[in-house]
Amino acid sequence: MFSDTSKIVIGLSGGADSVVLTHILNNFSSVYNFKIIAVHVNHNIRGSEAERDEKFVQEFCESLGIELIIKRENILEISKNLKISTEEAGRITRYKIFNEISSKYKNCKIATAHTLSDNIETVIMRLLSGTGLKGLCGIPAVRDNIIRPLINITRTEIENYCDQNNLKYVQDSSNFGRDYTRNKIRLDIIPEFKKINPEFEICINRVIENLNQDEKYLSEVTNSIFENLKINNNSFDINKIRDLNNSIKTRVVHKIINFYNSQNNILNSRVEQKHINNIIKILDNSQNNIIKKISIPSDNFLVINNNILKKIENIQDTNILTEFNLAIKINIINNIEYELLKTEKNTNNLIFIDCDKININKLYFRNRLNGDKFEFKNRNITKSVKKIFNEYKIPVNMRDKILILESDKNIVWIDNIGVSRNYVVNNNTKKIMVISKQNIKEI
Repeated sequence: MFSDTSKIVIGLSGGADSVVLTHILNNFSSVYNFKIIAVHVNHNIRGSEAERDEKFVQEFCESLGIELIIKRENILEISKNLKISTEEAGRITRYKIFNEISSKYKNCKIATAHTLSDNIETVIMRLLSGTGLKGLCGIPAVRDNIIRPLINITRTEIENYCDQNNLKYVQDSSNFGRDYTRNKIRLDIIPEFKKINPEFEICINRVIENLNQDEKYLSEVTNSIFENLKINNNSFDINKIRDLNNSIKTRVVHKIINFYNSQNNILNSRVEQKHINNIIKILDNSQNNIIKKISIPSDNFLVINNNILKKIENIQDTNILTEFNLAIKINIINNIEYELLKTEKNTNNLIFIDCDKININKLYFRNRLNGDKFEFKNRNITKSVKKIFNEYKIPVNMRDKILILESDKNIVWIDNIGVSRNYVVNNNTKKIMVISKQNIKEI
């Protein structure tokens, strides 16, 4: 972890884990010849308690003679803007700050205070969400320039170290509430496992290590096959994908999506197993003489043509296969063509959208997400999609199958609900997007 390292940026919250990490690395710094920079991020959520934490880390770093950088961020506002939880917003913001600071130095690494206990909580959370093998591998000890020296140390060992070295630390009151899933796992579930087996954490760590070995091997196989599938720098051989073992096929498809995302600098594309499964289904059933486009959750469209899969930029004039057993046909017309089209009889199944107000290259068909809001065309109100589904009495088991069109993270249209007020065609509209939909079984 410390090889070729001149500086280490430490995430210092003031809790026991980060205090121990800072204390240990400070002792190691002269042995391995690196310098420490502690970074404390004040989330501005817990009021006086957050101020107390900030004051504590200042005094702690002064006592050790360590450089400290303090950043204050409005995590609630970031969470609202990104439509994610405050926990996730805090994590993203902290890593962004750590990366910005570490990038200023040569041979600089980032150290976080994740422990074995944190790792096990993460694995259980992922298990509850139906994760695959990679998710069960937990938090990596080393990833790029990020190191986690305490990843094999339990929380009990951390507390014992504090007692033995007379280290004080602060307690985050939010860690004791049961509003967060992680807290419920830490406070309620893991203690029950320990009643069955007091060595529960050590046993799970052994499982994690074994899974990491398997994941490493499968990743190496996937990387080799991925390169063999390439026809050129932007396309892949579908026939070879079809012939793959299902386990490797899933990994390869995920890697292809990430490959295209990286071209657009898309880091978090919300790709889930259900997306991959549906893309595989489309690939396996595609016909040689039919050109199809696939919408994936990354502002990208993939096209299948003559058993070749590649990314395309223009979404017009071709069926787009979505993950909802629907084929979407998109055309862009002018206002004159629009007026003529409206005079025809069979236009009830067509959706008209003001194309002037959307980013044509940032369209994505998806299902609902937490925090989704929709502005009604004729009601001058904004409602959460959850409340709209309740109002329309849509069965719970059908709600994840409702097709939603977004552009630049704004909802444009919800199937069977309508077009958002902001995207309704008006007298000033010059370009109109026309959407028609058809069940895949009918194609």
